[in-house]
Amino acid sequence: MQLIEKLSSNAIYRIMSAIIHQIVFTKKEIEEESGVSRNTVSTLIDKLEELGILVKDFTHAKLGYRYNKIYNVFVGKD
Repeated sequence: MQLIEKLSSNAIYRIMSAIIHQIVFTKKEIEEESGVSRNTVSTLIDKLEELGILVKDFTHAKLGYRYNKIYNVFVGKD
């Protein structure tokens, strides 16, 4: 949460809620679920990736991302 607070955006909480529901997702899916604009979603997901919170997921049909900490719990890596 401390890393997320550094982003200084109210939209981050709506986006994170959508991310936690899906774990593996595309930017478009987060845009639709959160109701946040495409540009804001894209910018915040890029920043979350820079912070190491999200990673690109190449197993997704389109360019996807995943919330790595939660993903690893489900696949048994942590």
